[in-house]
Amino acid sequence: MIPTYIANAISLIVQTAAIQAPPPTPPLSAALLTSSSALAASLKSSFPNQGPALLPQPYWWWQSGTAVEALLNYGSTTGDWQYEEMLKNTIITQATVTNDFMTIDATGNDDQAWWALAALTAAENKVPQLGGIAWVDLARNVFNEQRQRYQDGANTCGGGLRWKIDYEGGNNGWHYKNAITNGLFFQLGARLGHLTNDTEMLTWAEKTYAWSTKVGLVDQDFNVYDGTDEENGCSDLNHNQWSYNVGVYLYGSAVMAVHTKDDKWVNRTRGFIASAKRTFTSPDTGALFESKCEGKDIDDGGCDTDQVSFKGLLARWLGATAVILPEVQEDVEKIINAAAIAVQDGEKTDLGPIESFNALEVFHAYAYGTAFWYGLRGMCRVYDPLMVIGWFRPPSQLNLAPNDLEVYNVRNDGWCLVTLALILVSFTNAVPFTSAPATKLTSIPYAKAVVAATVFHHITTGIGAYQHYKLPSHYNTSMSIGVWGNVWLTLTGLFTLAMLQSNAGNKPVEEVTKKAK
Repeated sequence: MIPTYIANAISLIVQTAAIQAPPPTPPLSAALLTSSSALAASLKSSFPNQGPALLPQPYWWWQSGTAVEALLNYGSTTGDWQYEEMLKNTIITQATVTNDFMTIDATGNDDQAWWALAALTAAENKVPQLGGIAWVDLARNVFNEQRQRYQDGANTCGGGLRWKIDYEGGNNGWHYKNAITNGLFFQLGARLGHLTNDTEMLTWAEKTYAWSTKVGLVDQDFNVYDGTDEENGCSDLNHNQWSYNVGVYLYGSAVMAVHTKDDKWVNRTRGFIASAKRTFTSPDTGALFESKCEGKDIDDGGCDTDQVSFKGLLARWLGATAVILPEVQEDVEKIINAAAIAVQDGEKTDLGPIESFNALEVFHAYAYGTAFWYGLRGMCRVYDPLMVIGWFRPPSQLNLAPNDLEVYNVRNDGWCLVTLALILVSFTNAVPFTSAPATKLTSIPYAKAVVAATVFHHITTGIGAYQHYKLPSHYNTSMSIGVWGNVWLTLTGLFTLAMLQSNAGNKPVEEVTKKAK
């Protein structure tokens, strides 16, 4: 019997989630980070004996790999690296002496690939190396092994990886070429190629994507189907759709778009985002929804131990896509904002390890997107103040050269926005009241001061933007965004102050991360 863990940080926000104003306001980023801290603690608590980051039965070994990656993403998002040593040791031990994750549990190519992605995430986030091998080399070893298993003969459907690694009589999925296995190989090649600038790996990514479309795993509407059978020449498809299948191709395409600068990959990324929204979000709540099995009893086709974690992976890759590919950020935010609200409105308090993982991924995706947006706006002001000066000048002065004071003021405004982004992500001990689970709160006074100062800043800049917005020469989209952005930030800041004054804001985090057997 698996113990259930209560990660009730969501309740800090649920009590304020009853605002009925269309469109719904996304949850406060600072509160999301608070919740993420509790959820990360809940996920860690799921590991038996507090040893390696391996989930207990009945969860699968591959799911432990995704949990490791989730906690690595948590650390890079929040700056809270308290789990780093545990994660590093887990990756090294699971890599084994052959440095390729070929443990007894690696029966499928996908099992092995999930752990390769965890190692690759450690490399991308510059996690300090442990032992004599680099994180990127662990991922590279897996990729090189899997490309040797790639079957591109005429009698094996002209390409693709089989699901299973060993034959074992052929009845174990040996002949099945599925979307997740080939999607992971595609994404692994794209990310490795991008990180190391290895053109051969990028070529393999192109090749795998082309094969996936050729046999119909990915159709023209970017629906991603579960798999096909090489015994039938891959002429028949299993048309089941799972959220992590579209997610794995989505992020691989986004990485290819960033590296190649080719619009075809941007368009493909948009296609997968649209497919995800169409198929895997609830039309009623906007929540991420496993359409094939969610809402059913397990005996009636409900989600099994594997399937409960799929939508968390989709959320992870949606958020990661928004970070690296600004062109699609707005499309992603439409999904993530609604999903984050739905998670918190659901008032879930009984979160096992997989439910913790799903909510954690949604929170990370939203926090990444919000901080990236503020940082981008700020850096535009820092590096190109002349453009911004034109927004705030009266018409009679548009042709005058800017003076030093104007440049200084614009750059100062830019640094304020950059600082706001840092507050939301890096200074999580200050805003609004996060700290390591099981520690007492000590930073509430500082948090209130920070929030009050930023609210005052947003009020003053919002008034200034509105005064210029009323001028015919400045009645434009940019100024409108400035006005409403400051209004939104002011309201959320005041909301944060109110929450800090409430009873919930005076509770130590340890009261929110209780454990129940």
